[in-house]
Amino acid sequence: MFRHDAAHTGVADSSGPTRTPVEIWRYNIGDIIESSPAVVEGVLYIGSDKGIYAINASTGDHIWNNITAGGMSSPAVDNGVVYIGSAGGFVQAFNASTGTQIFRHPTGGQGVSASPLVINDGVYIGVGLLMRLNTSTGHPTWTYRAQDSSSFETSPAVVDGIIYVGADYNIYAVNASLGTKIWNYTIEYQPNGYIISSPSVSVGVVYIGSGSTTSTVNGQVWAVNATSGTKMWNHTVSGGVVSSPAVFGRYVYAGAYDGTIFALDRLNGREVWSYQTGDSIFSSPAVANGIVYVGSNDGYIYALDGQTGEKLWSYQTEGPIRSSPTIVNGVLYVGSYDGYVYALTEPTNSTPSPTIPEFPNQLLATAIFLSLLAVVSAVVITKKRTKTKL
Repeated sequence: MFRHDAAHTGVADSSGPTRTPVEIWRYNIGDIIESSPAVVEGVLYIGSDKGIYAINASTGDHIWNNITAGGMSSPAVDNGVVYIGSAGGFVQAFNASTGTQIFRHPTGGQGVSASPLVINDGVYIGVGLLMRLNTSTGHPTWTYRAQDSSSFETSPAVVDGIIYVGADYNIYAVNASLGTKIWNYTIEYQPNGYIISSPSVSVGVVYIGSGSTTSTVNGQVWAVNATSGTKMWNHTVSGGVVSSPAVFGRYVYAGAYDGTIFALDRLNGREVWSYQTGDSIFSSPAVANGIVYVGSNDGYIYALDGQTGEKLWSYQTEGPIRSSPTIVNGVLYVGSYDGYVYALTEPTNSTPSPTIPEFPNQLLATAIFLSLLAVVSAVVITKKRTKTKL
């Protein structure tokens, strides 16, 4: 699912490439990809402007596609069904094996850019309204309208039966079963400083970014108590934060419109480090084994040391990367504006290391060495005697 788990922490279960990766395969969809891949049981699912695709995650071979589900929504997979939103104004479900459509729920003409979250037989998604759909039929179980009629367009996170989601200038906590508001927190107003980022929830704190896609607006990262909705801290950066934060250990990682990827101390919001890429960042970072992976509009995917921000490697595609990387079984998957889906992995050593025999103890090693020395000495002496006789 989007951001690796229901809390949207962005933390992968496996390690990713630690050195400049090699390409296992690339698959040509042939149109813009902003969707982030989901990889389940050896199959990669991803949206694009040309529809949703299912691709063999090991080989890059085409399995199926459906052109009716085009857009930037990222798929979620649960119990053999793929759920995704479409720019045409539908939330759709497909059989994960065959691509056969199961349901197609209309949103009243509202294009869906948010990614669905599937948990406990419910599909949670922002489509203007926040709604919970039945996983089998697509019928709404409940809908929730934001105060002042703001539009829900970001992807919700769910923790302990509570939905956390942003809309306009508010962060909401909503009961996942009933669709009733628990609390909302209103962020400080600035023109075009609204919330586009999706929340991450970790250890009782909701982290979310704000600020639009313009260099004239300062961005913010907010930390709000998940139980009470009270602000703990906020951190200001240059350029809007549309990237969704990742949370790992003591750090919160996010990217900004000014092209920086940065790490904040999760306790107080102070900046620990920042790294400047060549263009704005829409991609949300993923963390695997302490390494931060993120795409940039400069066309590169970056791997940074999570503690220091030092660049470990970068890999260039032929277009901006707004897709967020997904890491499964040591392989990094990501889409690009160049129309390709990439599968990248750790390179293998081209030259094998010499095999050095291990001896059980130093005495045996010494004995073998002395025996070899005696043999060599004997051969040399024999040669000298032979020369003398001649």
